[in-house]
Amino acid sequence: MDDRLLRSSFASGLTMLGAHKSEVSRYSYADLGAMWRQYGTAVRRDLEELFKRMVFNILVTNDDDHLRNHGFLWDGRGWRLSPLYDVVPKPQVGLDRRLVLGVGVEGRQATLGSAVSQVAQFDLSAENALTIITDMADRVHARWRACFEEAGLAATDQGRFATCFRLADPEYRAIN
Repeated sequence: MDDRLLRSSFASGLTMLGAHKSEVSRYSYADLGAMWRQYGTAVRRDLEELFKRMVFNILVTNDDDHLRNHGFLWDGRGWRLSPLYDVVPKPQVGLDRRLVLGVGVEGRQATLGSAVSQVAQFDLSAENALTIITDMADRVHARWRACFEEAGLAATDQGRFATCFRLADPEYRAIN
């Protein structure tokens, strides 16, 4: 058995964009996508995955989506998206949600309508984007409680986190 440690070069979105941590709110998912077109090796697949991650962050109220929480791995020819990490749902009192990175025409407002507004930046059609959003919202809505139960979160704590997943609920979901 080979027990050598496999290492891959890693860079964060902060590094890849040459940004300073004090200016991260100036950037958007589209900026990451543009960088991807220049350095990525599986551009279409990773652009779609980046769109999915943006939508997921909206659906689970993860406002910890800053540039250091988007990673890239060197595959020997160029960069690929790293596995998703550091997703932190944040309970909400109001309905207004913002991400650190810009989403679309509404800037950092975390709405599904804003996510759809710039699908061309991810090489997606509006129809494909809406299918992705609907599928992801249905999956989040169907699974979030079970995931929390599997993690051992008490029912009272699950109730506190329910607001994180409102946009995935078909009753609240609306793409403007």
